[in-house]
Amino acid sequence: MVISNLIQIIQAEATALHTIAALEKKLQDSLMDKNFSEVEDVIAEIDIVAQTIQALDDEREKEYQFLRASHRLTDQEGLGDLFTLLPDNHREQLARVYREFKVAVMEVQFLASGIDMFSRHQVQTLRSVLDELYPDRKSRTYTARGMHQELASPMVLDHSL
Repeated sequence: MVISNLIQIIQAEATALHTIAALEKKLQDSLMDKNFSEVEDVIAEIDIVAQTIQALDDEREKEYQFLRASHRLTDQEGLGDLFTLLPDNHREQLARVYREFKVAVMEVQFLASGIDMFSRHQVQTLRSVLDELYPDRKSRTYTARGMHQELASPMVLDHSL
């Protein structure tokens, strides 16, 4: 039955998201410890799980659209409207796995935002230290060989010529 397939797919996707969350926690710890070889390994693992999640997401969307079409729902009607049309046992199962899925998504978002904030703070700190040590090189323009290059004076071009 389509609803059972949808429930299984959402459960599998939630499980994969929890795996991503565990890997992101490991990534966060590796970044804090500055263990960059482990960072690369964890990112590779995350990429593999992310591909699985993408495939599950595509399957979930197909099953959901098929279920919507089989219940003749319009584009304006959403998941809540679909819930009202399902039998009680399916509605409860779907609501439970959907909540688990949403919690897993929020967990991944939380960890990813923490990693993002930490990384931005590190870059900002490094940039301010470099600006303090080398104030004459604030232009951040370098040649292909890594040598500092002065910025050329700006020009205004007339493209109509």
